[in-house]
Amino acid sequence: MSEKLPAKKESAIKVIASELELKGKIETFNQLLSKEPRPSWVRTHPFQKKLKYIPIEIIEEMLRKIFQQFDIEVKQVQPLFNSVQVTVRVNYLHPITNHWRYVDGVGAVNVQTDKGASAADLGAIKANAIQLAVPAAKSYAIKDAVENLGTIFGANLNRRDVPEINSPWVDHSQAMDDPKK
Repeated sequence: MSEKLPAKKESAIKVIASELELKGKIETFNQLLSKEPRPSWVRTHPFQKKLKYIPIEIIEEMLRKIFQQFDIEVKQVQPLFNSVQVTVRVNYLHPITNHWRYVDGVGAVNVQTDKGASAADLGAIKANAIQLAVPAAKSYAIKDAVENLGTIFGANLNRRDVPEINSPWVDHSQAMDDPKK
């Protein structure tokens, strides 16, 4: 014969169960963010052949599909030697917790100058150099920010060592028993 739990203990158990269920949903979502990006999304930089990246149009489409509600906020645009630096904040609605969160990123692009001119020669800056550099730096900043969200956004594309860390919220016993998994 089982005894009925006092209301306070029963309520506490329901709260704990609800929190564990939420953590499980968050972990499932995190597993999505931890997936490798599709090979067709990944490009090689035209000038730095060892540098891989995901184009901004794919990043923006992933933000639309995964988070549905997001906003890119330009926090700062500033000159930096012969470059332009842009700092952004990517605000997104977490689809599991339904809370707004954000990640920040920084990007910089050299300002184009006349051929053969010194980068320090401000008189040699091309007429549309800022018009070209600022949007490019913004794209780099967005990509820098969203890499913090997970591997699917390109976080590990150019890293040599990426540790595998198992989540405490998922049962890994099968994977540990079978080394092929």
